[in-house]
Amino acid sequence: MELQEVTLLTPLDNFVVYKNGRRRVYVNCLCICGNKICVREDSFKTKTIKSCGCYKKYIYNKVKNQPFPINIKRIKNNIYYPIYGFIGYYISMNGKIYSEFTDRFIKRRKNKKNYVIVSIMESDKTKSEPVLLHRLLAKTFILNKDNKETVNHKDFNTLNYSLSNLEWATQQENNSHRNNANYSGERNNKSFKLKPEDVKEIYESTLPYEELESYYGVKKQMLYKIKNGKCWYEVTKDLKKGNSDKNYLDNETIKRIYKEEGKIKDIAKKYNVSRETVSKIKQRKIHSNVTKDLVKGESTHNHFTKELVKSIYLCEGTQKYIANKFNISQSAVSNIKSGKTYSNITKYIKK
Repeated sequence: MELQEVTLLTPLDNFVVYKNGRRRVYVNCLCICGNKICVREDSFKTKTIKSCGCYKKYIYNKVKNQPFPINIKRIKNNIYYPIYGFIGYYISMNGKIYSEFTDRFIKRRKNKKNYVIVSIMESDKTKSEPVLLHRLLAKTFILNKDNKETVNHKDFNTLNYSLSNLEWATQQENNSHRNNANYSGERNNKSFKLKPEDVKEIYESTLPYEELESYYGVKKQMLYKIKNGKCWYEVTKDLKKGNSDKNYLDNETIKRIYKEEGKIKDIAKKYNVSRETVSKIKQRKIHSNVTKDLVKGESTHNHFTKELVKSIYLCEGTQKYIANKFNISQSAVSNIKSGKTYSNITKYIKK
């Protein structure tokens, strides 16, 4: 990691100039000596121009025993440097931010994505907004020669914002870094709940996703990625994959599920499968070769008699009340009431 030098310029505002078909961004700055100077934005960011010229005069004159007034603050034996684009705010190398407006330190907090943020106000705005702390540290202290747009955490811990753990990266490098962490299981972020041992159990398990989700505390999307080798591949590549619901069911169980009457939730609980599996069997989206010879009347969607459909259609009350009264699902009540199902029976009935 290469640290950049501290500038003697404080940014005031920026503006865009189009010259010979090229777009240039310039920054109006206030030098520490009191002079105003206009510099190009890339020269200001890379600290190519550090002052209005007074710093060179100081170096060339070689004035001894006279410290040059650098645009920094010393508070409680710590040095604070100005933040680019945020006038009146200063930051230390350990991540503390000081505000000249309130004469206090800005409180750090954690956002929903597990990053440390601070609320400060940009130079061209009137309200403070949350800003990522690790980006402020990188912009102030870490040299960005190739103008890369993202900041990477080397140890995958988003709460570790020390300078030795940060580096500039392109979006592609950042994505590759994250994916490699998922494949190898090296990610040690506190929000990353699974361990390699848990991943192995999930990959080899034949339980439905709902049980795995509640037991391990992760979402179905993550379980699907583990099962299909899209993450933690280095851990699971040599293991034998556990069968999903639709593969380990025998033909007799499939037929019983297809003929079973009642709520999908209750059927799934009875046969220890997911609701999605029950629904797909009922709709013949899976295992249709087993259920194709069964009578349609035995399907969940067709087990209602004409009298029952009429009673449901004419019954008054909330969908939940009607569903509990006739021991059916609320979606079935909604479909009958709206005419999506059994419209051949209900179209002649007046509500």
